[in-house]
Amino acid sequence: MACGNFDCLSDYSCSSPNEPLDGAIFAPFVELTILGEQLYTVGNNSSPNESPNAGDASGKTAIKSFQYGFGVASSGVGAKIELVSEGGESYLEFAKAINKTISNAVDDTKKTHFRYGWIIRKCDGSVKIDYSPQINLMIKTMQTSYDSGTIKITIECIDLLARHFERRIEGNFGSDDEKHNITDAIGQLFGENDPEMNVRLEPDDEFGWKYGDKDDGPYSKWPGDQQNAVSVLRKWLSGQVTYNDKGTIIQYDPQNQDLVIREDPKPGKNEKNLCNCPMNNRSLGTYIVNGGNCSNVLSFTPTVDWILFNNNAGGTTGSGYTGISDQKAAPDIEVEKAGPEDKQANGHNDIDWSSTDSGPAKNQEATAAQSRANKDYEIKPGLEAELKIMGDPSAKFANPVLLAGSNISIVMINPYMVDRCTWISDSMCNKVLSNKRWLVLGAGHQIEGGKYTTTIKVKLDIPGSDIAQGLPLGGEGCGTFTFDNDKGTVKESL
Repeated sequence: MACGNFDCLSDYSCSSPNEPLDGAIFAPFVELTILGEQLYTVGNNSSPNESPNAGDASGKTAIKSFQYGFGVASSGVGAKIELVSEGGESYLEFAKAINKTISNAVDDTKKTHFRYGWIIRKCDGSVKIDYSPQINLMIKTMQTSYDSGTIKITIECIDLLARHFERRIEGNFGSDDEKHNITDAIGQLFGENDPEMNVRLEPDDEFGWKYGDKDDGPYSKWPGDQQNAVSVLRKWLSGQVTYNDKGTIIQYDPQNQDLVIREDPKPGKNEKNLCNCPMNNRSLGTYIVNGGNCSNVLSFTPTVDWILFNNNAGGTTGSGYTGISDQKAAPDIEVEKAGPEDKQANGHNDIDWSSTDSGPAKNQEATAAQSRANKDYEIKPGLEAELKIMGDPSAKFANPVLLAGSNISIVMINPYMVDRCTWISDSMCNKVLSNKRWLVLGAGHQIEGGKYTTTIKVKLDIPGSDIAQGLPLGGEGCGTFTFDNDKGTVKESL
């Protein structure tokens, strides 16, 4: 069967399926640069551009395994890299790279970075290298083991935002006599405290505040309340709505080391026809599960926690964990532990509403908007899955900023069975799990033993919780079953 000829492909996708990469021989690689000098790879060519002080590091240290992962929002960015060395110089270099002074964090992360990808040899002998973008992180811990004449070094890296959890904010930004707008206050919160970070409002050409000045936002005396910087930021934002009546999410850009405050990238509450073709530019393509040579998918593991989810209106399961901790527990994205963990604050700041009586109504509007913006990333989904594919080093799966609001189409091909020596299947596509609109929650990369895989964490909107009762999974027009929760029955929407 030719790729694209599955009888139900058009029902669950708007684009041709992602096929395996073209090539005869594939070799994954990782390049790790420490302090701008030492270069370590998966082979014996570490430190090819050897500095005068490289010592015995050249060719004696190699990367054994590599993990890198993140959540789109609220989960942070982190990496774990294991190296094997025959010389002691590498240990000294890594020890130097661990930050001792927080004020040096920004400069050190610019000098410590990595990239990863594929080296592909084609049948004609040509060679192609697929690189990821350069990722800048900070070394947080180093574990060392001496065994059988070698040194095993395992380093864990975190983003700069994680360091802002280590300090408490005292005092106020602005005063009763000289109020500050929220944009300037946020810039001071992260730009005047170590490690200094630039703050971006995204999308840059469209972002605007609804309350107060469109560009600067409302004016107030913004308190620190003895909380860490990220908690302070969440509290300030919890009372805000963008010009498009949307909430905001907080992200970290590991390429530029920026803190990003992004307007909720998901469709607005009144937007219709979300699954009509052609879909918006947030679709990352179509992935076929059990598609053979027509697919780059290695495995697909959906998890349904539907009844338990609906019995907990507050967004927390009976065991007491939220979507953030659940996302961190995923085996292929466990490096997400490195980032922020607290959820959107419920409190509000005492904002000057220009002597109007609309303050309570605005707070209620902001609370609803912020809840819509963050619930997908901070509340355990009723239907979630991990899609493991052949390693994809492209920028879209390397930076959480680029994944915000993205979705993928998944077409699940049912297994065939043998009946009297004939391969048969009642239906080619699984009409519950096949859907045009799986929301991307995060991504993780793992390279070890000559293998490179990418795991995409996704969720599906379910009726009665994420979308209105009676709609099909994912929303109207996504080509799925419609569930009647009250009667416990299922009916096909196609």
